[in-house]
Amino acid sequence: MLYGTNTSNVERTSDSAIAAFSEGVGFDTLEVRESGNDSIVLPDGTEIEETILFSNYPGRDGFAVHFTRDASGKWQMKEAARFIQGNTSIRTIGPDLYAAWSAGRVIVFDTQRILGLADCIATN
Repeated sequence: MLYGTNTSNVERTSDSAIAAFSEGVGFDTLEVRESGNDSIVLPDGTEIEETILFSNYPGRDGFAVHFTRDASGKWQMKEAARFIQGNTSIRTIGPDLYAAWSAGRVIVFDTQRILGLADCIATN
């Protein structure tokens, strides 16, 4: 399980989950809600009714962490992307492909690294 406050969201990956949150120290619980369900089910069949994530200070750097289990069943964490600003939300845009809106830019990344960055402008 993960601990946290100021956590944007958690998305599924093909092998587990990826979460976006801000740098800092703090511990709390974040209920998982997805399409009216009270839980999400990870690919390995694990059902999460409440996600625990760690974070704090939404104005600071944000990042995405990919969570997997090793051969012994212990959770492993690996930073997948660092965001320009905290308080960033991520969305799934393809299989193991995600986009984050951070400080006026879109960051595209997978479970391993950032793949692209683009400035966004308003059009009317």
